Amino acid sequence: MNFNDLFLFINVVEFGSFSIAANNLNMSTSTLSRRIQRLENDIGVKLLHRSAKSIALTEHGERIFTDNQAAMREIHEKVKRVSDEITTPNGVLSITAPVGLAQNILNPWLWEFSRLYPDIRLHLALVNRQVKLKEEGIDIAFRIGEQNIQDWVSRSLFKTEFALYASHDTCEQYQHVHHPEQLADVPLIISRSLPIWDLQNDNAEHFRFKPNPVLMVDEINAAADAAACGLGVALLPDYIFSSAMGARLMPLLSQWRGQQRTVQVLYADREQIPKKVRLLVDFVVMKAAQIG
Repeated sequence: MNFNDLFLFINVVEFGSFSIAANNLNMSTSTLSRRIQRLENDIGVKLLHRSAKSIALTEHGERIFTDNQAAMREIHEKVKRVSDEITTPNGVLSITAPVGLAQNILNPWLWEFSRLYPDIRLHLALVNRQVKLKEEGIDIAFRIGEQNIQDWVSRSLFKTEFALYASHDTCEQYQHVHHPEQLADVPLIISRSLPIWDLQNDNAEHFRFKPNPVLMVDEINAAADAAACGLGVALLPDYIFSSAMGARLMPLLSQWRGQQRTVQVLYADREQIPKKVRLLVDFVVMKAAQIG
């Protein structure tokens, strides 16, 4: 039995007319009539008594209609909700991003997006671990550094450069430091995501080492705050200075920088990308183009 034909049969009964049902289903009356005839042939019983002006259910037709109307309507509504989600900006959008990136860059963008599209409900997972995107139901992910995740599209937003920063007092105390080799005698603050510091200068000289920190943190803002409070020197991204904390810091070894890294937005590579996903991706790409 063709379940599409069953759906058409239920529509004919609900509208009480082949012509009205055909008009609402965007098909010809003759095609609709043939489809109902095919359903009757498949089931092996007559479902409708037809006349020039009306239709009436047979006993078997009454039973088929009563037993299946609610189920077919439920299926139709579920399919419609999926279709609407693809074409209409509404529903839940699950997003993950590192805490520091969200607090310093993304949050104002996301709040503005929410005001523009109030029917899209954002669910944010702001964490500094590598979220399992598919398993945790993520629609959009923001990551720092090159990404290569199967079945996910990665788009570059902007580049961020890391450099060494400390409080004004700390920089004055260690103004004699002119090369990363001398950092062995300086209190250092590291984040778990950057356990190795890879520095280079304008002369393409590289210096790579593993710091022995006085403080290790999970979150880049905490590292910046500790450095601003005079606890030591931290390797921080330049976007940290979009916050008020930037005024409390200054560079140490300004001729040396960490490796440049790219901030990426990722979303699942689906044949039909939901409109809510496309809207947010296009929105953050537009916002990122305004940086600098």
